[in-house]
Amino acid sequence: MKFTTFVTLLIVGSANSFAPGAKSNLNTALKAESIKGVTTRIEFLHQSVAAVAASLTLLPGQANAAKYGGFGAGSPEVIDPKDAIIDEEILKSSSVQKGIAAVRGYKQSVADMKATLSADTQADIGPKI
Repeated sequence: MKFTTFVTLLIVGSANSFAPGAKSNLNTALKAESIKGVTTRIEFLHQSVAAVAASLTLLPGQANAAKYGGFGAGSPEVIDPKDAIIDEEILKSSSVQKGIAAVRGYKQSVADMKATLSADTQADIGPKI
């Protein structure tokens, strides 16, 4: 949304640069004042509207990156383990079996730490790590 607004403002701004300028009916004294840095009310209003539009467009807003109820987006990388396809040949390889054994060892270590901490909340679990 913000990107679309920003691109629209860029297109409108670039289109204005190619549009013919409005003829000014100011006399030379008023032109001299405008050259000195005095702005008219309409120029001030244009600048104010542009500043407000830029601040609303470029300031960060709320990001809905996760799926919470009816808004946000779910992760495309999350799959249901029941739908997984298991390659039996790769599963039987020694490197995969070593990895599975390591994960089971980590799981057992965590279970031991939980059991130790449930028995004594101030227990030293450093040696188990």
